[in-house]
Amino acid sequence: MQLDPDNPLPPDITAKFRNLLVQYNSVFAPAITGYNGAFGPLQAKVNMGLVEPPQRKGRLPLYCCNKLVELQQKFNELENLGVFCRPEDIDVSVEYLNPSFLVKKLSGGFRLVTDFADVSC
Repeated sequence: MQLDPDNPLPPDITAKFRNLLVQYNSVFAPAITGYNGAFGPLQAKVNMGLVEPPQRKGRLPLYCCNKLVELQQKFNELENLGVFCRPEDIDVSVEYLNPSFLVKKLSGGFRLVTDFADVSC
């Protein structure tokens, strides 16, 4: 784990983070108990720049369980076709989330749609 690699934080804040890392060492340990590694290693990247990001919550569509499974299957299908890829596979840091949902097509099946309405705000 790297703490403050670009050094934008004041020393007192860096010290507080370091103390938290020591205090919760089991949480930030490389081996997480209870995870069997079936989907690969867990990775996270937290960017802490000089300007705080806008406070926006990521939203999921209000779907029942089987509809969420269908949404995930659509993402998997598009990922297999090369339309989508995981951000960590192409070294991209995600800084903004937009909800995606399924829209029924007149011809049958569903189309994946992403709502970019909040991007312009």
